[in-house]
Amino acid sequence: MKRVLMAFMVTAAGVTAAAHAAGSAPTIEVANELVSLVKPHEQEALAIRFMIAVTPMDMPPGLADCTVKEATPVMRSYFASQFAENMSERELRESIDFFQSPAGQAVVALRLEHEQSLLEAAMRKEQIADEQLHYPAPLQQELDAFGATAAGKFFVGDELLAREAIRTHASDLRSEAMAKCLTSSK
Repeated sequence: MKRVLMAFMVTAAGVTAAAHAAGSAPTIEVANELVSLVKPHEQEALAIRFMIAVTPMDMPPGLADCTVKEATPVMRSYFASQFAENMSERELRESIDFFQSPAGQAVVALRLEHEQSLLEAAMRKEQIADEQLHYPAPLQQELDAFGATAAGKFFVGDELLAREAIRTHASDLRSEAMAKCLTSSK
């Protein structure tokens, strides 16, 4: 009886794992699409460039480009896995719909432009009085409406990518990429 029960449990676990793996394949594809729209890897590239630009130590030439090149595929994969793990397929698709819209595309473009301007100001050693991004009123209204949805909460308010564990892991991935580039430059 124990053998039959054990065989049943092993079979059931295998079926469950296979069903979960089969169900997650489309979700990761959808999550990858969302990553390409939201562009968190591009924000990380700017963070890498910022980090290297303001470091008081001499850094090897090309370190920023190497680090971005090393980190980007890993970051894209990591962010897709976080979207897939934390969001339902419906939330992923609703997010894609928003970020494919003109408002969503404008939000992403303005975020990246803002991050770039912060980087440039830091490189010029300028003091930054207001690091907060302010959207034009109509765009802010659309962003607020999206933020009130189940999908929007991951991007406005309780931002998924701003969570401590995710930020820490992204920082570790940046550091690993930089270490790899530093090692190869010696």
